[in-house]
Amino acid sequence: MEKFRLMAPGPCMIPDRVYQAMTRHIIHHRSAEFRSLVKEVVEGLKYVFQTKNEMLIFTSSGTGGMESSVANLFSAGDKVLVVRAGTFGERWTQICKSYGLAVKTIDVEWGRAVNPKLVEQRLKEDKEGKIKGVFTTHTETSTGTETDMEEIGNILADYGALLICDSVSGLGTCNLQTDAWQIDVVISGSQKGLMTPPGLCFVSLSEAAWSAHKKAKSPRFYFDYSNYRKFMESSSTPFTPAISLLYGLREALSMIREEGLSNIFSRHERLARATRAAVTAMNLSLFSINHASNVTIVNGPDGVDVEEMRERMLRRFGIYIAGGQGDLMGKVFRIGHMGYCDAIDILSTISALDIVLTDMGHIFNQAQGVKAAQDILGEE
Repeated sequence: MEKFRLMAPGPCMIPDRVYQAMTRHIIHHRSAEFRSLVKEVVEGLKYVFQTKNEMLIFTSSGTGGMESSVANLFSAGDKVLVVRAGTFGERWTQICKSYGLAVKTIDVEWGRAVNPKLVEQRLKEDKEGKIKGVFTTHTETSTGTETDMEEIGNILADYGALLICDSVSGLGTCNLQTDAWQIDVVISGSQKGLMTPPGLCFVSLSEAAWSAHKKAKSPRFYFDYSNYRKFMESSSTPFTPAISLLYGLREALSMIREEGLSNIFSRHERLARATRAAVTAMNLSLFSINHASNVTIVNGPDGVDVEEMRERMLRRFGIYIAGGQGDLMGKVFRIGHMGYCDAIDILSTISALDIVLTDMGHIFNQAQGVKAAQDILGEE
């Protein structure tokens, strides 16, 4: 018998309380009970988003939420700026181009976060004020970096462009103050910091975003914000939603409130510090420079096949760690520590990694990684 640990940067492990909540009988999505469920979920989401803005809920992946923002807020030919610092920044570019937007990019070296001054510089160069939106990624799990959304929000306050943030992996793991940081649109998903299976996405919208929506002419149907807004006013959805996932999400949001956002952010930071101290003590090097606290990306050691190492971790110990994406495939591995993750999960992962790397001939001082993690995780 062995336990399975999903130590990837999403989807992530699910609490038993959430699984149990999802076993409830299905209710009708036009019933009073369903409207009560949606109302509770929206209140919980606003707590995590740290916003008073309107909230839309879609049965979709996070990418669906990203596409919805492009379709609802812009028209073909609109000029936008995309911060591209990894796979998900590249996804923003692909979505925008598919809707015919005129895309300009800020390309950032993978492993580093964008310097907000570069965003400011591009906006200053736009003398005629034609840039209508700036697309960002809060935490880029392909590269392990975190964007300074607060500073970018302060910069955009002096310009007319919307600030749109993909926080699918960041929400509930790293601090994101939607209102205080003046972020017009935040998109997130259920399967990471919100500790629920994949299948739900959420979009918060400022008044400026709603104003842009009224002018936008891109085609949409399923993701039409006006239609969703009308239904959400009565705590409902225009189409049949993933009711079981909403049950689970309500329970997960209750758990988040019980722990408290500040404690959650501190937990993620401690798990991140422990993981990075451990892998460094194992004669491994970190890939990222500007670290997010929800994932650690590690360069594969010389002479070790990263994909074989990952397979051995899974086969021998039931621990799944992720590989690299894009150009990093086969070169790095990613240890997720977000959502329903605790100290024992980190210690188990590091212990298994110690054994596998030893078997594969990597030279380091055995047990030093575990000791380094213990020193941090043992702090009061």
